[in-house]
Amino acid sequence: MREDSVDQALINRLSENVMIGIDFPFFFNGDPKDFVWNSNDIENPECNKEILISDYEYSGSHFKAIDKTYDISYELEINTPKTSKIIKFPLITYTYADEGYKDIYQGINIVPIFKIKSDFKIDINVIIN
Repeated sequence: MREDSVDQALINRLSENVMIGIDFPFFFNGDPKDFVWNSNDIENPECNKEILISDYEYSGSHFKAIDKTYDISYELEINTPKTSKIIKFPLITYTYADEGYKDIYQGINIVPIFKIKSDFKIDINVIIN
């Protein structure tokens, strides 16, 4: 009986401090200058949504990226009763080419982050149009 209460105490303590992040990397084929993004969760006028290839972090449950070159979009809709944080950042490699070393755009990574609780449940819809 004592062992169960110790296990439950450990689970409760961990659930207060543990978070989980899920990677959703993707790549658009068009010109990175024509990539934009938006979210139903952001009302900050200082947020530059015209630049997909920049770091940004916000609390929310929605993310959408658009490649204007090919008129295609990549969207995440997150359904969870818990508050989530979304971080986006570019995937860049430093590569040697004929001109020497240079940064090469490889894609974007979207990472929703959630606090884990014993009743944790999440639904994520990925929509590509």
